[in-house]
Amino acid sequence: MGIRKVRYRSYYGEELIFDNRTLFCEEMHIGNAPAKYNGQARAFCDGQYSGDYLVQPLPLNFKFALRDVADDAFLRRKVQDVFTSVRPGVITITEGAEKYTIEAHLTARPDFVRISKRVWRWDAAFIADFPYFKKGVAMKEKEMTIGGGKSIVSRSPVDVPVIVEINATGAVVVGNSTTGQHIYMAIPSNAVLPVTIDTENYRIKNGTGVNVNQYLSGDREIGDFVLAPGNNTVYASLHGPGSDGTVTIKHWELRGGVI
Repeated sequence: MGIRKVRYRSYYGEELIFDNRTLFCEEMHIGNAPAKYNGQARAFCDGQYSGDYLVQPLPLNFKFALRDVADDAFLRRKVQDVFTSVRPGVITITEGAEKYTIEAHLTARPDFVRISKRVWRWDAAFIADFPYFKKGVAMKEKEMTIGGGKSIVSRSPVDVPVIVEINATGAVVVGNSTTGQHIYMAIPSNAVLPVTIDTENYRIKNGTGVNVNQYLSGDREIGDFVLAPGNNTVYASLHGPGSDGTVTIKHWELRGGVI
């Protein structure tokens, strides 16, 4: 097992690396996300009927320390500054070649406790609204032509949201035969391509970053378009006149925690 390092980058771009030299991560508790589901009592008997099994936001709790042997006032101020904003930052955990990232926000500013002349300790509690770590340094992606299909294998143990990039105009349908879900987009001929659909954050933008939610068919919910665990058969087609082009589907490998 390699040395585990923790990096925290605040909302404003300042970051600290806990590499167990000057800055230490002494404990981490990062996988205990409570389940949430709907329950209905069974009539005249024990138990209940449960459904809509989901996961609540993920709490992440760390114990950090600073060994300030050089009496570095600048570093002490930086540590305090990085842990001041409670807006979402990014936590990265690396172990050898493996990297896991998650966006999370502090639930409160930590209290820095001086343990000795040169050692400070503090607890940092975070909440990750999207309760999964993203494994790797880049998204996995697969491109297909309009009128074709591809097989995409998801190694995540849960349904995975995707980013769909459409480089075509007309009535474009992108579907997943495995889940039975599809997205129907009416993209005008003068659209700025690519049109990008983010099914995690429910955003649809054109090539200049402008919101183009109006391209989406009113009977579609883009949050339902995901990759299921295992093999997925995806396709792209054009209904009626339009331009030939490509569709690229991107996704992360998601993990519930880091062991």
